[in-house]
Amino acid sequence: MKKILLIIAILFTSVTLYAKTPLEKLKKLADKVECEHKEYTEKDWEKIAKEYSCIVEEFNKKENTKEDLKEFGRQRGRIKGYMTKKNLNKFGKKVEKFANELSGGVEGFLETIETIIEE
Repeated sequence: MKKILLIIAILFTSVTLYAKTPLEKLKKLADKVECEHKEYTEKDWEKIAKEYSCIVEEFNKKENTKEDLKEFGRQRGRIKGYMTKKNLNKFGKKVEKFANELSGGVEGFLETIETIIEE
């Protein structure tokens, strides 16, 4: 009987030690995003967003201390910063593409006007 209680105690301790709080999960996710964000595909970002949402939902289900709230907000800010950076880079590429296309369009228009004037 003592052996069974000892095994149960060890299992409980192991599960308790390895169970991560939402704050720990979010910090781990933020660290991962910080290290790997440059290689992420759209699918990777979708996975990150889904995992992020689940962690936030889990965090909001329980009472938290002021310190936990502050740290959770800091970690959320880190992840949102990388998400924003990705979106700004994506937007910048779209603007660059549009500018190049517009430049070519203006050149084509002016060439056409010149040929009309010469005729």
